[in-house]
Amino acid sequence: MKLKITACVIVKNEEKNIGAWLACMAQFADEIVVVDTGSTDETDAPVRRFSAHGKRAQLFAFSWTGDFAAAKNYALSKAHGNWIAFLDADETFSDASSPRIRPLLTRLH
Repeated sequence: MKLKITACVIVKNEEKNIGAWLACMAQFADEIVVVDTGSTDETDAPVRRFSAHGKRAQLFAFSWTGDFAAAKNYALSKAHGNWIAFLDADETFSDASSPRIRPLLTRLH
């Protein structure tokens, strides 16, 4: 089975962080899933720009119910990878570690 990595994130008002998160995840992920739980800022704009430039980010809306597990499970339901990287929007891998993720998961897979 071919290795497919999906990066997932749940966001709300993460306009300042989502661009760096997307850039980091694009270094190793085959699929990117962004679930917005009701942002009132421009969180969706960087995701749409990223996707418009041929990247592989998908943006989904999920009405916040106060249940983090429900939002996370919704994001996971949209993921098709056999490995999932699930970080917060303000979390990224270092420049040194990002290129190591795919080789590591390939060995483990």
